[in-house]
Amino acid sequence: MNAPRPADPNALRRIKIATQRSIELCGGQESTATITRVGRNTLSDYSNTGSERHQATYMPVDVLADIILDRKQSGEVPALLHELCRLAGGRFVKLPEPDTSANARQYELAAAGVALLEAGTAIARQVAGPSEVEFPAVMSAIEDALGKLLEVQSQLKAGSPLPVTDKEGGE
Repeated sequence: MNAPRPADPNALRRIKIATQRSIELCGGQESTATITRVGRNTLSDYSNTGSERHQATYMPVDVLADIILDRKQSGEVPALLHELCRLAGGRFVKLPEPDTSANARQYELAAAGVALLEAGTAIARQVAGPSEVEFPAVMSAIEDALGKLLEVQSQLKAGSPLPVTDKEGGE
């Protein structure tokens, strides 16, 4: 007999609905089938919420990756990626593409900020319930954050100013 699944039925339903929205974002099942390794009927099964037969049928990671990369070209993020991040207790945050020196500096700063958030989260977990198992993860998160911050610091010391944005989000 299988142990109960950690995901509740509502979370699993939200995954199915987000899958359907992601497929629609790509132009529907026919269009999505052309960019993935699976056919139209299989894509339908992944988002089917009305059939007991497809209740445990979910999109594989490689198919999701194809959809993510296809939508990235259009500047869009599939709903399924957002839902999975939400399920993990987080939120998807798109980082700027490091295609210019200004964007590269923004990317480094954003990466340092993300590393700081991860280190803070790891520290908070350790404080809430100390665990020898998690201690190495906390130290690793702190080291990663420090490394990224030192990289930003070295850029600043070298005279490479970080971009300043106005309240509207432009440079």
